[in-house]
Amino acid sequence: MKKTEKTFFIENLKEELKSSSSVVLVDYTGLSVKAQQELKKRLKAANAKMFVAKNTLFKLAAKDAKMPEEVLQDSVLSGPTAFILTEEDPIAPIQVLAKFASEFEIPQFKVGIVEKSFQDKESLIKLCTSCWFNWQSTLWSGWNTTRKFTEACFYIRSSKQKINKEVIVMADEAKKEEKKDKVSKNVETIVDEVSKLSVMELSDLVSALQDKLGVSAMPVAAAAPAAGAAPEAGGSDNAAESGGTQTVIMTNAGANKIAVIKALREINQNWGLKEAKDMTEQVPAEIVKEVKAEEAKEAADKLKAAGATVELK
Repeated sequence: MKKTEKTFFIENLKEELKSSSSVVLVDYTGLSVKAQQELKKRLKAANAKMFVAKNTLFKLAAKDAKMPEEVLQDSVLSGPTAFILTEEDPIAPIQVLAKFASEFEIPQFKVGIVEKSFQDKESLIKLCTSCWFNWQSTLWSGWNTTRKFTEACFYIRSSKQKINKEVIVMADEAKKEEKKDKVSKNVETIVDEVSKLSVMELSDLVSALQDKLGVSAMPVAAAAPAAGAAPEAGGSDNAAESGGTQTVIMTNAGANKIAVIKALREINQNWGLKEAKDMTEQVPAEIVKEVKAEEAKEAADKLKAAGATVELK
């Protein structure tokens, strides 16, 4: 590689590192070309990419990107090293790597950076077994008279993610109980505080609750999510013909899905967590149909304030 090419590569990699939500370094010794192609395919499905570069070039780019000093150590940047980057869900590619390694015994974790926080090999493995809700986890409660928190969590990676059958059952139970008794102010306050935590803080919270309540994380198996509502064709024409009514269509749920889910449940109090979550995953989605313009504007404003993109028709 020529000097000009090296300079360009380092500068480009620096910008990628700065914008990444997680960066993972692995030892890929023994990984065949065919296996590499399969791993890259799986990582691509999780909105991540894997590449191989000289440790010295990565070190220069990482130093310019002001990454933690632990990543720059010679003990880390030695031997065959592959780099995995993502700008989206920081946990998804780590879980892909762990599952792949359980099948082929390679690659092996070295270190990583998750939301700007350094993670050693043991911490990365721990993250693989945590339960997450919306690439930022949350807990809900109110469905059991003796316990405020449940063990049910959702893996939210993309619109293609699937939900454990047991989790759906527990969510239905939570919804039934919610209709009987409204969530107390104390629980609402806790949920609001939990939604502000970072991924790492949520991981610690899940572990602390498991120890406190004597429970363990539930393994997640594949089960298809319920189909979300699709916008009706010709919505704008219908709104015009109905005389002063409008339909609110959410075209993009934005980055803060937790806030959007909360806004959706305020708009339609009959929706449980699962129904509101499905709406965020299967956009465009019709939120309210042919209601008074004032009511439609109020619903649209709530969604916009939560970070969603909406259309009025």
